[in-house]
Amino acid sequence: MKKLYLNQKTYLNKNSLYEFILNMRDYFNKSGDIVVIPSMCYLSIFSKENIILGSQNIAEYNTNNQTGEVTGDQLNSLGVEYTLIGHSE
Repeated sequence: MKKLYLNQKTYLNKNSLYEFILNMRDYFNKSGDIVVIPSMCYLSIFSKENIILGSQNIAEYNTNNQTGEVTGDQLNSLGVEYTLIGHSE
């Protein structure tokens, strides 16, 4: 099955992103899945929706002593299935 990856970057606010996702889901779900990769601040909001989630970042180590990082365990608890690794920024 085809997958469409929507990496938000910082282009849209929460409401605009939600509307965009709904429009894309209506269009694309007929032929594939949509993986939404929102900004970190929106991950918990979109984890409650019936969408496939990805993250824009993941901590290098899965330890508890890192400020400002997000571990794989934390992402997994939100239902995140994909993470961008080695992106251009």
